[in-house]
Amino acid sequence: KLDGIDIDNGTVLNYGTILSKGSEDGIDFDITTAASTVYNYGSITGAHAIETDPADQGAQTVYNYGTLVGTGGTAVNLGQGDDRLVLGRGSIIDGLIEMGTGTDTVEVLDQAAQTLRFGSDPEVIRTVGPSIYAQSTLLVIDPAPLSAGDRLMLDTGMTLGHAAVTQDMGQGIWISGLGSS
Repeated sequence: KLDGIDIDNGTVLNYGTILSKGSEDGIDFDITTAASTVYNYGSITGAHAIETDPADQGAQTVYNYGTLVGTGGTAVNLGQGDDRLVLGRGSIIDGLIEMGTGTDTVEVLDQAAQTLRFGSDPEVIRTVGPSIYAQSTLLVIDPAPLSAGDRLMLDTGMTLGHAAVTQDMGQGIWISGLGSS
């Protein structure tokens, strides 16, 4: 069993699939003080999709436009350093996000509705649309149903939203409208 990619520091550019099974990680950064960057447009799967050694003090920057899956429950663990997680159009994170220590930043560049769960809170959060951060959960809200000029579209959006939030989604804060919450 091996990590998909095991490096000290550097840049990883992924357009394909990085898959590690069992207790191994998709990308594993070892101990260093140097900065590293991941550009993901494909899929990274492992016990942690991206794992950083607890003693690593380098700043990690992750640009995700693809899928990050943590089969062990945590998808991204960035450890020490002033880390940055940038989520673009198409980004899917399946698992907890551990930002670690340092002054960490999360940027969401897409207005698509999504829920992100954190094991350690980021110090800076930037989104391009409406969002709510509470109880270590970032809820990004799609503004389209909120600004719908036509009542049928608004009702449809809120009904679909209510159907989504009534599912057992685990911890976090959930908000719906038009008579339910």
